[in-house]
Formats: sequence, structure tokens, C-alpha cells
Amino acid sequence: MSASLAAAKALFVSKNYGAIRDDDVFNTSEFNAIERDIVAETVDPKDKEKLAQCLYRRYITVQLWGIYRKHFDEHERKAKIIKVGQILFMLFLLLLMLIGISSAAAALTQTGTP
Repeated sequence: MSASLAAAKALFVSKNYGAIRDDDVFNTSEFNAIERDIVAETVDPKDKEKLAQCLYRRYITVQLWGIYRKHFDEHERKAKIIKVGQILFMLFLLLLMLIGISSAAAALTQTGTP
């Protein structure tokens, strides 16, 4: 029964998953910060677009990495629950096998007289 409960618990959808939000992708304060950094840089104007792309990619990578870590941690938590369920299930099978062996031994050693 415990193995079944552990398996069911691991299947429940949790609120611990993340997704990239519009506010992350179109963050105006981040755009303004990138614009300030570009204006402050003394690089060739042709390279300023590449610099802006680089700064934005760095920002969005941090956002995506946070989501990845959140998902990884949630999957690790569920894997531990599943592992406990598997151990409990193996114990159940072992007990079932022992009950079967003892029942068969009792039936074979029983005399034919009522």
C-alpha cells in the first residue's frame, strides 16, 4: 500500500515548475540598463549592436538557468519519492514470496487425515 501511495505522490503535478514569462523576455528595466551600458561604452558603433545582443543573451540565460535549476530540483525530489516506492514494492514482493513459500510448505507437510 505504501508503494502505491509513493507512486501516486510522485505523479502529482506540483507548483514547483517555472516558465519564462513575458516580463522576463520584455523587461524594460533590463532594456534600459543595456541601453545605458551601450551608450557608456566607447566601442565602434557597429559593435554596439553585438554588445547589446551579448548583454541581453547574458540576462536571458540567467533567467532560463533559474528555470532549469527549479525543474531539476523538482525532478530530483520526485526521483527520491519514486525510489522509496520501488524499495517498498520490492519488500512487498519479497513478503508475498515468503507467504507463498510458507503456504506451499504448510500444504505439503499437512497430513491427509482430517
